[in-house]
Amino acid sequence: MRYKIIIIFVLLSSHSLSGQDLEQVGEADPVDLSGSLSLQTGYYNTSLSYNRQDPYAFSLMGSAVLSLYGWQVPFNVSYANQQFNSGNPFQQFGLSPRYKWIQLHLGYSSMSFSPYTLNNHTFLGGGIELTPGKFRFGIMYGRLREKQQQLDGQYSSFHMPSFKRMGYGVKLGYGTSSSFLDLILFKASDDTTSLQSSEDLAVLPSENLVLGISGRLQLSNALSWELHTAGSAYTRNLYSRATEDGEEYIPGVIASLFQPRHSSRFSYAGHTSLHLQLKGFSIKGTYKRIQPGFSSMGLYYITGDKEQYTIAPSLRLFQGRVSISGSLGLENDNVKNTKLSPLIVRLGRPILIGTRTAHLGFHCNTRTTKWTRVQLCWI
Repeated sequence: MRYKIIIIFVLLSSHSLSGQDLEQVGEADPVDLSGSLSLQTGYYNTSLSYNRQDPYAFSLMGSAVLSLYGWQVPFNVSYANQQFNSGNPFQQFGLSPRYKWIQLHLGYSSMSFSPYTLNNHTFLGGGIELTPGKFRFGIMYGRLREKQQQLDGQYSSFHMPSFKRMGYGVKLGYGTSSSFLDLILFKASDDTTSLQSSEDLAVLPSENLVLGISGRLQLSNALSWELHTAGSAYTRNLYSRATEDGEEYIPGVIASLFQPRHSSRFSYAGHTSLHLQLKGFSIKGTYKRIQPGFSSMGLYYITGDKEQYTIAPSLRLFQGRVSISGSLGLENDNVKNTKLSPLIVRLGRPILIGTRTAHLGFHCNTRTTKWTRVQLCWI
C-alpha cells in the first residue's frame, strides 16, 4: 500500500506577467513590486522493500514583478528537494523583457515556434523575437536538458542517467496574426562528453534536426485555414556508423544539414484545419497525421502513429452568455497500414455549456471515447 499526501500553502498571491513592456517607461508609477509565493510539501510511504522517493519532500515556488517607471521585470525562482535518489536540488531564474516589437528571453525561458518543432520547451540560454511590421523573426540557443550522472555505477529505472542536451532554433516568417507563413529550423544534440563511461550506460546520445512550416490564411471575414507540419531526422545513437549515400532515406535538404547514421530515421507530422466563424455559430474541421516514431527534441512528448479527423461546432446564445459546443472525431493508429489489428478510436465531447455574467460563471464538460480493435486479414 502506498500513501502520498500533498499540502499546498499559498503565502502571497497577485497577478502574473509573462513579459515586460518597456514602451511605457517613464509614464507609470516609479516603483512597484508584486508577486506570489507558494510552498508545497508531501509525504510518501510504501509497503515495498524499497522507497522510490524520499518520504518527505517540499518545493518552494515564487514569482515577483519589479516595475521601475513602467519597466517590468518578472523573476521566477523554484527550489525543490524531492530528489528521486538524487542529492541535487534545482533552482531556476529567467526574465523576458519586451519593448515594442522586440522581446528578449534570458536565463530559464521557453519559446514556441510551432506545434511540431519547438513548442514551449524550457531551456537555459537566450533568445530574441522580432516583429517589426509584418516581419516575424525568432532565434534561440541554450541547454535543453542538464546532464544527470549515473549513481554509484548502478542503473535505476527511477534515476535515468542523461546527457547534457544543447539546441538552437530559428524562425523566419511574414504576415500578421490573422495571415502568416513561418519557416522553422530546429536542431539539438546530446553532448557525448558530458557523462563518464558513457559506453556502459543504458542510454545513448541522440541528435535531431527538424524543419517545419506553420501558416494561417484568412480566406474571408468568416473563413480561415491553418497548416502546421514538420519533418524530423532523428538519430537514436550518435555512436552508430555514418551511412553512405543511399543507405538510409533522408531528404536531401535535411541531409545537407544533418549527418545520417545507421540509427537515423526520418518521419513527419502535421495537421490542417478549416474554421468557419459566423455570428453566434462556428465550426472547425481538423485533419491530423503523425507518422510512427516522429519525435522532436523541442517537444516534451508527442504520440506517434496517429491519424485523426475531428469536427467541432460551437453555438453561442443570449448575447454570448450561454455557449454550447462539442466535437466528434475518428482516430486510428495504423498510419502506414502495417498492423494486422489496428485500433480505431471514436472521440466525442458532446456538451460544453458555459454561462457568464459579471459575477457568476458555470461550465460543464463531458467526454466519451470508444475503442474498437479491427482484425485485418489478407488472402
